[in-house]
Amino acid sequence: MDVRDYLTRKGLKWKEVRRPSGLTAVLPCITCGDKESFAISLTDGSYSCLRKNNCGITGSYYNLQKHFGDDYSPIGGERFIKTEKKYRL
Repeated sequence: MDVRDYLTRKGLKWKEVRRPSGLTAVLPCITCGDKESFAISLTDGSYSCLRKNNCGITGSYYNLQKHFGDDYSPIGGERFIKTEKKYRL
């Protein structure tokens, strides 16, 4: 599951914005409720409230899922990167 899917599944109303840092979802803050002040990176799930003097909450995709009471599910669904084992002879 990616960040877009997670936000939609939680029923959050958001819009996608292109910023110098990359694609971002903008929505009302999940803590202070200020309109369109909450930004979540659609790449890695890091987030922050842009009201630095009032709320200023920041966190990761892990923190976002914990905020909503969900078990952690990494972006893409895999917790570990699968690699081939190589043996030395």
